[in-house]
Amino acid sequence: MVADHVKRVLCGLDAFERGTSLVLVEEFAREKDYLLELHELENTLLAQADLLSAYAVCHDVGKADALSFEATPGSKGEAEGFVSRPQQLATEPEKTRYDKLRRAHEVSGSSQSFFDAYGIAVHYPEHGRRGASDEYATTREAVLGTLDVSMSKAKLFTELIRCHMDVIHGFNKGPDPVKYKALAAIAERAGLNPPVFLDLLPATVFLDAILGSLVYTNGSYSADIHILLNLFRSEREAMPERHAAREEALRRGRKTALRDVLKQAKIDADTVFDLLKTPYGPVRGEVMAKVHELIRNPENKSDFGEYTEELRQRAHVAHELLNEQNLTLE
Repeated sequence: MVADHVKRVLCGLDAFERGTSLVLVEEFAREKDYLLELHELENTLLAQADLLSAYAVCHDVGKADALSFEATPGSKGEAEGFVSRPQQLATEPEKTRYDKLRRAHEVSGSSQSFFDAYGIAVHYPEHGRRGASDEYATTREAVLGTLDVSMSKAKLFTELIRCHMDVIHGFNKGPDPVKYKALAAIAERAGLNPPVFLDLLPATVFLDAILGSLVYTNGSYSADIHILLNLFRSEREAMPERHAAREEALRRGRKTALRDVLKQAKIDADTVFDLLKTPYGPVRGEVMAKVHELIRNPENKSDFGEYTEELRQRAHVAHELLNEQNLTLE
């Protein structure tokens, strides 16, 4: 049901704000090739939590006006009068009849068992575009205001709602770099910042198609992450510079973190040269090469004269800090 779907998405967002991580989920942890994309996805979920909460509430608001039924031929649902016409909107009598059947079944079964029993599928054609239409502008603005999201994001918010099913359907069967570039072009034509729009697409897919849409197979529910991975693959093919930028940011971040560790342990180059009174010239490179060897293995036999023991202690501190932060000397 739509209400259950929205609640699952909001609960998922809340879990990330409380400190959960994708690395704790086996399906994501094993995707080593997409660690940078998944890390950025988590950052987006946290940095844009208010906007994404509003998205969770509003992205399916058009479903009520886009409802249609499709009964499997020969099913119990067809016998109840639900003919197979998925593109034709449901009538009020059909909605009432479906609701009565559904409520009666809830006493003894789940949504999945109801479908198994009656074979009635529910569709919402074009509900994304309906939700992004002027008809729901007041609703969207009210939700943004309630969640203290800046109205400067209203156009971005609307386009995410308009396109969300295009993204899910567009990458359901496999990577599609042409479709990915088309989405970037849509953002540009709408006057949005394309990189920001593209950053948010994996978050909307994750929330809607994974957290909010559990897959029922072989008697149990599971998460299907293939659409998200297809989106990542499409980005790599269509705009490899985005992944290259993440790799460069990672290198800069590791370099900064490494420098901070060495300073914290008081074994960075400037501190060592001051301690040893090392003159300018090639000797400085030789000294730091020995220092780095000592950090990698604080028990080695590097000799720094009267400062050997002092530097060995500092190297041990640096060694432990590097291990804690999963860093290595380059």
